[in-house]
Amino acid sequence: GLVSLENPLYKTHGDKAAAFLLEMSKQNSDKLFFHGIKFLSDGSFPAMSLRLNFPGYLDGSNGVRNDVPWDELPARMMQFWKAGIQVHCHANGDQAIDASLDALAALQAAHPRFDHRFTIEHYCISNTMQARRLKALGGVASVNQYFAHYRSQIHDKEGYGPDRAEAVGRLATLEREGVVFALHSDFSLVVLPMHPLTAMWVAVTRTAADGTTIVAPGERIGIDRAIRAVTIDAAYIMGAERDIGSLEVGKLADFTILDEDPRDVPLDRLRDVGIWGTVLAGTKHRAASR
Repeated sequence: GLVSLENPLYKTHGDKAAAFLLEMSKQNSDKLFFHGIKFLSDGSFPAMSLRLNFPGYLDGSNGVRNDVPWDELPARMMQFWKAGIQVHCHANGDQAIDASLDALAALQAAHPRFDHRFTIEHYCISNTMQARRLKALGGVASVNQYFAHYRSQIHDKEGYGPDRAEAVGRLATLEREGVVFALHSDFSLVVLPMHPLTAMWVAVTRTAADGTTIVAPGERIGIDRAIRAVTIDAAYIMGAERDIGSLEVGKLADFTILDEDPRDVPLDRLRDVGIWGTVLAGTKHRAASR
């Protein structure tokens, strides 16, 4: 699925951007489809350019706001919101998450909607009340969970401090508040493995890069919820749950074949489960390494 970036679309089509996107969606197929619009509210977690609430970074600085001024977000989002196009908003830091939630609240106040699936993308550094507010406003989250393993011990001393770096990706908080969430890697911009089993392993163990430290253990989730986060809940966040995400009559026969059931292996070995291959449209494709 392709989620279009709003800024270049807006520069080209202005207040007709939503209509253009709906026209493009007429070309959707089972293998390629246009879905949703993406806004950017701050910078990057590894680049240390995300936006934090007080007291900011360890050195007293802060990150960047992105291409749309925060007070203009609701107005820029409104044409897509009214057209029923799902809005995704990139927000890595807790200040950016607040700005994204403020925008969602403004959209709901002006034009209330149910089942809109407004998505906070990345949702790296957050506080527990933001999860409650996200639920109250009907939003969902697509979380980059990899940083709990790959970068938490880097940023406990560089950038964010241990209280925020170690609690990156508060999945258990989202679960407690009843927020639907998915896991992703942001592979095109961040050099992390595009490997859902690794994302699940980080989510259920929260093992840091040293291989022994468990960061924010209270934010771990169970294996069943982790499986959902890379299957049916991920499909739900993409608006594709009627076609993919679970094995059901009437859905596309697209899925991965694993060597072992992830629920039956020790959690510390979850990321090492072998992949036999995939099934696409009912046809099996053995992995090249087999």
